[in-house]
Amino acid sequence: MLWFSQVYRKFSARLLMAILIVSIGVLIEYLQRETGYRNFDYADMVANGFGVLVGWAWARTGLGRIFAFLEFHSSKKYKRTEH
Repeated sequence: MLWFSQVYRKFSARLLMAILIVSIGVLIEYLQRETGYRNFDYADMVANGFGVLVGWAWARTGLGRIFAFLEFHSSKKYKRTEH
């Protein structure tokens, strides 16, 4: 969610992404139950949802732009080494 929060800055887009990410986690748990060799666990669904909330909260802090910062500085370094 942290990465998506940097790509999608509007609240409505972030909310949609959060819903989609949690839905995918729930879907994967139900698909795991059908395999027979994977475990279905409600705690995994809760953990996935909690991870989305933590990512969203982190995106609202000063560290929320960390990936953009790293990408910018790594691209500058790459351009400096090109000839």
